[in-house]
Amino acid sequence: MATVVHSASGFSRFNPLPGLVARFGRMAAFWQAHRRRSRELRELFSLEERDLRDLGLSRSDFMSIHNGTYRRD
Repeated sequence: MATVVHSASGFSRFNPLPGLVARFGRMAAFWQAHRRRSRELRELFSLEERDLRDLGLSRSDFMSIHNGTYRRD
């Protein structure tokens, strides 16, 4: 025979705090990654043409580098 045990209120307590903390952490990580990518893009735009040629890049490559779709053939 099975025994069923209920809490005093009949309902389990729901604690939204862990989910909110996790969501805030994901938002903070997204924001940090966005700021890092923006900073890297600004650094690329600050390079001179000679430096870009040394790297084998052109200014038209910047957005694909920023988006993560750049492929060097």
